[in-house]
Amino acid sequence: MDKPALYIEESMYCGGAMKKKIILAVMWLMLLIAAGVLFFVYWDYRKQEKNSRENSSEVQEIVSISGETGQGTEESGKKKETATSGNAARGDTATGSDAARQEKDPEVFTAELAYPLAKPWTYSILKPEKTKDTTILRDPESVMKEAEAKQKEELAELEAKGELPPEEEIPVITIYNPLPLEPKKAPSHPVGEDEDYFNYKTVYSTNLIMVDADTGEIVVERGADERIYPASMIKILTVLVAADYIHDWEDTYVIRGDLIDYAYANQCSCVGFLRDETVTVRDLFYGTIVCSGADACLSLADYCCGSPKEFVRRMNLKLEELGIADTAHVTNCVGIHEETQYCTVKDMAIIMGAAMQNPFVMDALAQLYYTVPPDDMVPDGIQIANAFMCRVEDEVPGAEVKGAKTGYSPQIGFNAASWLETEDGRRYICITVNCDSTWRSVYDHIALYRNFT
Repeated sequence: MDKPALYIEESMYCGGAMKKKIILAVMWLMLLIAAGVLFFVYWDYRKQEKNSRENSSEVQEIVSISGETGQGTEESGKKKETATSGNAARGDTATGSDAARQEKDPEVFTAELAYPLAKPWTYSILKPEKTKDTTILRDPESVMKEAEAKQKEELAELEAKGELPPEEEIPVITIYNPLPLEPKKAPSHPVGEDEDYFNYKTVYSTNLIMVDADTGEIVVERGADERIYPASMIKILTVLVAADYIHDWEDTYVIRGDLIDYAYANQCSCVGFLRDETVTVRDLFYGTIVCSGADACLSLADYCCGSPKEFVRRMNLKLEELGIADTAHVTNCVGIHEETQYCTVKDMAIIMGAAMQNPFVMDALAQLYYTVPPDDMVPDGIQIANAFMCRVEDEVPGAEVKGAKTGYSPQIGFNAASWLETEDGRRYICITVNCDSTWRSVYDHIALYRNFT
């Protein structure tokens, strides 16, 4: 009896050890599988990243083609071949309408979106240093030295890459002091000691104008007749012109891939529409203003006039209609910087005044948020916001900002256009250009409204 008992006990012990070995083997197997999955995910990520860099360089090559036409059939054929190979590399094919347009007029098709890319530098501006009690302006000489050193470093990097631009294309570094404005009456809002940089007493934008929208009287201005670059503020004119061509707000448009490529290649803000996505004209209209979407803007121009190039021609006709064609000119509907796209802040005030007379434009400018409905390609939809309108809400006692549009480019800094209505029905338009941040632009408008209304 003893021997069999001992035998059974040993057998049980051996069985327990085997189970432990099996468990360990399974755990090692699971670890190996997990490691294999992680390796595959990493490899796939690196592959997609590599493809993305290659596609980006191809898109840059496509959109930087010279905008001049009439350079010969051979050259336009090369442009067309480059664009086609870029799409093929991304695994995309042109839609039927795109292909037909290329076949009909290849030179216009490849050149109509070839606006120059933004220059690599911005001018330096004299930024205040915040302290506990006051705002101290930095010494201009030290700021200039810092800016020159930074530009020298960037030039050396570009020279090492063989991308050094001609000397005449290197922007001049400029420094400016923000000048305080003297209000015509005491501020309606007392300034607290803690408000510091955002004190509502000093306006930092170098060019500005505030106009009584009902009488046309200029309440206050600084450099109102100087030439400025409007950046995305020009989208107010874009939707003002587009409103003349829209008859069915629920009509649909299929997003063109080349327009999307152009917007992203120029690092423009976008709604997030996808290639071949079907959206309504209403979505294009509101997307152009609410979040300054270049994809929406270009698509809206294409919907209205068949091409952004033709749409730009109509925008210049609108400038003639408004009587400001001598001091304002448009070369693209998005607001990308070009030396030949310019106006004055006074011109922008006139454009905003015309926009205030169009209920569709004013509704778009007034939106804090807008939601693009979900569809098959974007099942969750897209929510966009007007940052200026969200921030300025309830900041002007006894009045309400009714609409606004911001703009930015490295060459001109941060801009904004807005209009306000007081409780007693008075309306004011405010345009500011060239300050150092989005929020500073917002606070410049608040300062002007609080001090001059």
